[in-house]
Amino acid sequence: MSAPAARRRPGWKAKVLLLLGAATAALGVGELAVRFYATSMQPRLTVHDDRLGWRHRPNVRRPVLHPGTEGEIAFNEFGHRGAAYPHQRTPGKFRILALGDSFTEALQVGEERVFTRLMERAHPDWEVINAGVGSYGTVQQLLYLRDDGLLFAPDLVLLVWFLNDLADNGFSYAPGLGPRPYADYDGGAVTIVESLDQGPYLRFCAPLPLRGFLARHSYLYQAFNQRVWQTFRAEALDALWLEDRNSFDNRELSAVATTLIQRIGALLEPKGIRFGVALVPAREQAADLDLSFVPWLAPFCESRGIPCRSLRQALHRATADGQQPYFADDIHWTAAGHQVVAAELGPWIQAQRQK
Repeated sequence: MSAPAARRRPGWKAKVLLLLGAATAALGVGELAVRFYATSMQPRLTVHDDRLGWRHRPNVRRPVLHPGTEGEIAFNEFGHRGAAYPHQRTPGKFRILALGDSFTEALQVGEERVFTRLMERAHPDWEVINAGVGSYGTVQQLLYLRDDGLLFAPDLVLLVWFLNDLADNGFSYAPGLGPRPYADYDGGAVTIVESLDQGPYLRFCAPLPLRGFLARHSYLYQAFNQRVWQTFRAEALDALWLEDRNSFDNRELSAVATTLIQRIGALLEPKGIRFGVALVPAREQAADLDLSFVPWLAPFCESRGIPCRSLRQALHRATADGQQPYFADDIHWTAAGHQVVAAELGPWIQAQRQK
């Protein structure tokens, strides 16, 4: 005689559905928890962008990222560090738009210690818009300038250039951030590929179903990918990145860099906007002047009439004087380094205005 229907044990299909339901509910709770943490407790600093790959989240505040360093990071409504200057010009003010990567972004120091803010304080008639974004190459900086930066009507655009911009221009991705536009070099012609291709980037993502969708939209997946999977697979992923990097020809990368700098100048010249380039040395290059340091870029800029200022000598003097302009455990500038850079660039920019 069979047991009453109400007392029958669920079949395997029902058990599978129950397990799937429980797993989905757990993942949903996890997603909500990570989203809450990433928006209120420890706000994420970047968001996906369909044109540039990523950009700063607007209106974010959180402590500086370098351990033991006091201060706060604050991105305004435009995703810039510093004051939120509107598109409309302020009468009587000289406006500078600073483009760059993590050296300009300066997540290691507080708001009042960033070199762009220090230049403003030293020159009260200046407005300095800090549009630096970590891991941006010159391709992204050019596209940002074209589509967004020019809306702020700067008097001068300052490109803060670091050596890793060479490779960043050739990569169609950044392993910890996502796909991006890049420059393709073919037979002497440089083409900017603006469409984002997730394929190369997804090799650095945990192989789960729908990982392309999850990498863009799931905070839980992104946290797992960066903190767990990429950490566990660090050696293999580093080798994969290095293989991609070694596929680039350094001469071609140099040609790409100079072409992109020319295109920035060509974008600004018809509008009467001044252009200047600041060259950032690595810590080792600032400490030892015998090390090579992009010897081709300053002469190139000079030959094209683009003002160029190397920060190497100033940072070398500070290093020799024991000021520690770079962190010992980080490639970036300390607060002392930002002071050196502001003191070097401020008078140089002022001199360019008077020419």
